[in-house]
Amino acid sequence: MDFYKAGRLIVGGVAAATALGYTGALLIKQSEGVSYTSYQDSAGIWTICYGHTGPEVGPRQRATQAQCDALFDKDVRRHAAGVLSCTKRPLNQNQFDAVVSLAFNIGVRNYCNSTLSRKINAGDWAGAANEFPKWNKVTIDGRKVVLRGLTNRRLKEQALFMAPEAHDRAGRLALKELVTQ
Repeated sequence: MDFYKAGRLIVGGVAAATALGYTGALLIKQSEGVSYTSYQDSAGIWTICYGHTGPEVGPRQRATQAQCDALFDKDVRRHAAGVLSCTKRPLNQNQFDAVVSLAFNIGVRNYCNSTLSRKINAGDWAGAANEFPKWNKVTIDGRKVVLRGLTNRRLKEQALFMAPEAHDRAGRLALKELVTQ
């Protein structure tokens, strides 16, 4: 029997994260940065705030911090729900945060169709971790180009995915250091 307790789904007695944690939010915000004015990212996609994209984003748009916070919360909830929709194995908080960060950047559909997702669903945790660095490219003018920023982000996501859960202040500080270095 599955049930929810304190933001975690209990599946067969194993706690699974169902909401983005502090470390995951910090990783996404640090990786995305914040821009109160819309801009085209390296792939030419109009973006605003903390990596928010969509048909409503276009040139010369401006946003306040409150608007950016609201968009971030909405985007995180959407990406977390997407990850949960195609992830069949319970993830601990660090694994969930790392995967949601990846999906936030590459899109839920790309995550759900990825080898990383398939390896998670097969219980191949080491294999799944080894897939993160492969997502470090962007398509520019029809060519796949490695971006240093994506390489760094993927390495942080990979390290977070493999990190044990922190249950004390020292552990939480270590996780914060891991994603902000």
